[in-house]
Amino acid sequence: MLTVFLSSTSKDLVQTREAAFRAIEGLHGYHCVRMEDFGSWDEAPDDFCRAKVAESDLVICIVGPLYGSRTPAGPSYTEREFDAAITNKKPCLVFLTADDYPLAANLIEKDEDRKCQTAFREKTSNGRMITRFSTPDQVSVKVVQAIRNWEASRPSGNVPSQATLLASQIKSVSYRVAVLNQSTRVTDDEIKIAVAALQTQIHRDFAPVWGIDAELTIAAKGA
Repeated sequence: MLTVFLSSTSKDLVQTREAAFRAIEGLHGYHCVRMEDFGSWDEAPDDFCRAKVAESDLVICIVGPLYGSRTPAGPSYTEREFDAAITNKKPCLVFLTADDYPLAANLIEKDEDRKCQTAFREKTSNGRMITRFSTPDQVSVKVVQAIRNWEASRPSGNVPSQATLLASQIKSVSYRVAVLNQSTRVTDDEIKIAVAALQTQIHRDFAPVWGIDAELTIAAKGA
């Protein structure tokens, strides 16, 4: 089981954070850890989170428009987690909100924090390829793509095979598509042939690229 630490601010990225979490948990062989799931500990949050980063196999850092809450050390929790990933030489995949990402007016930070966030965004982009997104739905797909690319760059061994990942998607994500034949001209046997071809395309062509699989089921007439 590979552990992925999910780092981001919360107020501006609630839906995005949840979408990324679901996408990671939907991958066979992966477990996503995030601050809100840690519960109560007799330890400073800053130290605890950075320790969790050091224990992780991979860090997903989502950088939004807000700098967020600051640690006693000064920088934000998200920046400290990013720095911990670099210090511990953990692979870190960075996702930045696009310029059109919506932000509620009541969440706009003071000038000092906005300057810090601009500098932090530049730091996370320095020397690495980053991915930009505009909606939570986009980030869920892009996170899976990035993890798949990271897998391909790693030495073979403890990474789940592509076949295992694809086989697990149906069970993990639980997408089911019922096909209903409401035609008076097309027979059920003809539908079965078409659905079988579509099922092959979904498993073979769609799932490896988008990280989303599905199982097509033909529903009997009247069911």
